[in-house]
Amino acid sequence: MHLAYFDETGTSGHSSVAMFGALIVPLGKFGYLSQLHEVAIQQVLPVDNSSAFREFHASQLYKGTDIFEGIEEEKRFAAIEVLLKSVPLESLAFIYAAVDRAKWSSSPFARDSPLDTAFHMCLLGVENWARAQHSFARDVNNGVIINWKDRSEEHTSELQSHHDL
Repeated sequence: MHLAYFDETGTSGHSSVAMFGALIVPLGKFGYLSQLHEVAIQQVLPVDNSSAFREFHASQLYKGTDIFEGIEEEKRFAAIEVLLKSVPLESLAFIYAAVDRAKWSSSPFARDSPLDTAFHMCLLGVENWARAQHSFARDVNNGVIINWKDRSEEHTSELQSHHDL
């Protein structure tokens, strides 16, 4: 089982790109990663602001706005580096779709919002990722029946040991 955390950017319309991304977190890693990220952010926040902290947007950390206002760029960027390094260190998959607003506006899909289009494209990427993880080595684009057992050796051995009981 995996958790797919979706987030979007480019909602204001000022950006030339609308984007949706999905971070795929395997079972058992969410709590650890959440704590790691909380520690990274608490290292940047002044003590008097840390109790008010609940959630943030990456753009706030990057730009130094809202709760991160007045915190020097070097500290903020170090926190961003810690957050981003957890992706390859924990072998997390990140799937995204970006839609160029200018090209999109002259496309046949222009009747939909660019953000909706990015979401649907990202969701298709997540589906293909899941099929590749759980299918029987068939072409991920050919509507296969999904095998919901994880193919990783770690999960396979766990399933076998539970099955042997």
